[in-house]
Amino acid sequence: MPVNKQYFLPLVEEFCEKAVALGEESYPPHGLFVPYTFEKYEEAPIKIFYVGRDTYGWIEFKEMMQDFKNGELDNYLQKNSNVVTVQGRNQKDTDEHSLKEEWNINNRWSFWTFCQKLHLYITLHKKDVDLRELTDADYQSIEQMAYGNLNSIEHDRTLQKLGTEITDISKFQQLRDESRKIDRLRHIIEAYSPDLIIVLNWEERDDVFEGLEYRWE
Repeated sequence: MPVNKQYFLPLVEEFCEKAVALGEESYPPHGLFVPYTFEKYEEAPIKIFYVGRDTYGWIEFKEMMQDFKNGELDNYLQKNSNVVTVQGRNQKDTDEHSLKEEWNINNRWSFWTFCQKLHLYITLHKKDVDLRELTDADYQSIEQMAYGNLNSIEHDRTLQKLGTEITDISKFQQLRDESRKIDRLRHIIEAYSPDLIIVLNWEERDDVFEGLEYRWE
């Protein structure tokens, strides 16, 4: 179940309808991020979701909107779940990246490096792993991971790093407000039933917990 299309399709469709109403001057460069799982997530003895801050690059927003206008949003959800994979093609000049091939950079500051090492520690009790020397058993464990974000479209500060200018800030903020309906941890829980959600790069946002009973410890 790379993407739970039955659950997320209505949410993404509602977002795209709002984007059409606001107009193209409000669009960010990249499309909506939808939480998804790797291929063996359902087989995992402990189902773990790793949640980052935002995408820092994704499928183009215009491509998502074209799929919406063509009535093919399910295709977008499939493309969404292929951007980062474990066994993916990771060919140059594409939007696909493989954790097993060139993206396996063993960079200790990388989001994916940290997630893979933490996952291998939790599941296989491995410490000080070099991601360039993983075994088949390691990759089978990594294929049980799942991936989410706190921001389903890029954070303002990320857009600044990308050198992107939004021509109509007011409309873009409305679009961001609409996107935050999809950022809820409740959706991950209802769609994928994880045993554990690990949130990285936290920011103070109570709306992420909307619809849940929770307490801080």
